[in-house]
Amino acid sequence: MYTPAEYLFFRTVQKANDREFWFRLADFVAFHEFKIQSVGIVLEFLGLAEQTDNGWAANYRLMTIIAEQLARRPRQNGKVKVTQEDRDVLEVIYRLAVEIDLGYCDDGAEDIEAANWCWNVLAALGFVEKREGKHGGFKPTPQLKRLVREKIKEISAQPVIKMQSAK
Repeated sequence: MYTPAEYLFFRTVQKANDREFWFRLADFVAFHEFKIQSVGIVLEFLGLAEQTDNGWAANYRLMTIIAEQLARRPRQNGKVKVTQEDRDVLEVIYRLAVEIDLGYCDDGAEDIEAANWCWNVLAALGFVEKREGKHGGFKPTPQLKRLVREKIKEISAQPVIKMQSAK
């Protein structure tokens, strides 16, 4: 049995990735465990989720964002132009959070698919804009860039432990 925060997390991942046809949430979670794990790690890195005994749960910050997204009227954006810099920002987020460099993955690799699941969830939450079509991609919003800056500031403020050489 999932807590409400876990249920919200898993259903958000499911909805963002067009996987709503699953009747039992537990089957969905088990079948897509690797991709869900990657989404959880990225959202935890961004301060939006936490790990639980059942996998992952939305934290208060993520619940607030989901509520705001539901209350907001959908905007019709013009065409989204995705630059290489935009792709690089998302790859850096993934590399810092999951510790996998997508640049070394084959196009059909499970890590590439897991990263796309992350971007779909971030798009559903309003953190990236999605471009459709042959040269699709995702464009980080200023809100996501702010979250990343906060995280990098937090990481750089942590004390560095120096290893002493053995004598």
